[in-house]
Amino acid sequence: MALKRIRALFFGKNIFSFTLMFATTVVVVNLLDVARQLLFPVQTPWLEFLTGYVLQTVVLILIVYFWFWRRFPYDRKKISLHVHDIWTLIGYVVFIFMSYFAFVALLLRLQSFFELSFIPGLGEQPSLLAPLGDGIGIVIAFVIAILIAPVVEEYVFRGWGLICLPVDRLPAISLMLNGALFALFHFQLEVFLPLIFLGTMLAWVAYHSKSILPGIVFHMINNSLAFLVDYWLKSN
Repeated sequence: MALKRIRALFFGKNIFSFTLMFATTVVVVNLLDVARQLLFPVQTPWLEFLTGYVLQTVVLILIVYFWFWRRFPYDRKKISLHVHDIWTLIGYVVFIFMSYFAFVALLLRLQSFFELSFIPGLGEQPSLLAPLGDGIGIVIAFVIAILIAPVVEEYVFRGWGLICLPVDRLPAISLMLNGALFALFHFQLEVFLPLIFLGTMLAWVAYHSKSILPGIVFHMINNSLAFLVDYWLKSN
């Protein structure tokens, strides 16, 4: 009986299991990344970016597959791409954008009001394109950032993440935990606060809409805009 309880704690549908899955992914990715650098010490920036991100994505997908997807066939049916209509979808996407920009504006206002030189976790996001050069590196970054990352991240965090969190009993805490794990996954401490808020809002929308589609659409649009701005700054 005790062994079953331990197994359920480590590999069941709960916050501890989901966090452990996340931590396992980080450890495995870093170990494989060290091995990759030892085997291929010299790589072009875009190839290093490609192999690093593909490695992270593949490991995440495989671990989620064996940790949750394969073991809980009924629950995976709860991860839906359905919304009532196009206007509902647009409304959710606009709401996420407005909430996110309002939060960032509030933080900047507080920084100015209290005359702070900086707020930890609120800084400038590093350029994705700067080290990649031109040509194929830009194309690879576009495909990954705009087509692959939104689908994978929303499926994992707003899909299985909400299934594992006690949203019905502790909605506010669960949604904020989802946002925190989402922020940690990006390894960008300079924009940690906005990422936590964004992840929380994406989780809120997924919970109320019963769909990960609004998050995917927002993610794609947001990454497209960030990509275009980054590309413009790189070219000027």
